[in-house]
Amino acid sequence: MANIRDLSFERVPKARVLPQAEVLKVARRNLRAELARLPEAQRALLEQDRRIGGQLPVLTGLVDSLPTGANIGEVVQLEGLYDERDASVFLIKGTFRGRRQTESVLAHELTHALDDQTSGQARIEVKLVSDASDAERAVREGSATLTQLLYERRYLGERKPIAAKLRTPSTVGASRLERIAGYELDFVYGKGALFLDALYRRGGATLVNRAVRNPPVTTVSILDPSRWPDDDDAVRPTSGGTPGPGWTRSYQGTFGAAGTEELLFLAAPRASVARLVREWAGGTVEIWQRPAAVRAKAVPTR
Repeated sequence: MANIRDLSFERVPKARVLPQAEVLKVARRNLRAELARLPEAQRALLEQDRRIGGQLPVLTGLVDSLPTGANIGEVVQLEGLYDERDASVFLIKGTFRGRRQTESVLAHELTHALDDQTSGQARIEVKLVSDASDAERAVREGSATLTQLLYERRYLGERKPIAAKLRTPSTVGASRLERIAGYELDFVYGKGALFLDALYRRGGATLVNRAVRNPPVTTVSILDPSRWPDDDDAVRPTSGGTPGPGWTRSYQGTFGAAGTEELLFLAAPRASVARLVREWAGGTVEIWQRPAAVRAKAVPTR
């Protein structure tokens, strides 16, 4: 990984093989510890964001109810995890079918460690609904995915073109939750890697490393790499006004091209969605509640 990216490890993490339940337990414990280190005011904002902004998929009709951990586990299969707090790599026991797959996944997770050591850890974003946060996550995971694929070509004999390996998977016959989860995974891993692959072909590892250090602030740049870095900006729309007397705004976030596409791709014609995303300039989303509900810290409803 270091040779592919023209970077050097400060320390190569050791990898541990554990059952998925144990890995997730470690990740949750370390996340709680990381949150505990934040100032109380920032923790309060994160909690408010989770309680209010986290309901946006339901409020917009994207899903009827928020998925549970069991629902997500049915859709997302974890193979490995890099834990930033411990700087540890975990491989999921029972998911590998030989040395080649193990080495490939290890390359992915070690790239996270390399990026962490050379570019700094990803930010804990106060806003859950944040276009910049979505773009940064796509760059972080896209970096690991692209480097993994380049490693496969250089060391494991892979001959399939990178673009072909990153082709959007078919969702024919999948449930609504599976299609939404598939979209989100494809954006973060697939589109993120395609964005960095375009930079790699344009300027090699130097340009990829630059993007990891200073990721785009809009998801439209992820979908259209030609916009980064010179055109990576967003017009912030003015508020649409209030719903009327007796309402107060309890939440506001930035809504990007990726969020717009995810909101519409299940219901609108594909060509119309593609045009909207291509011509996207900026977006915000607001949630309004009754003042009494805000004071009671109530979860927003339709």
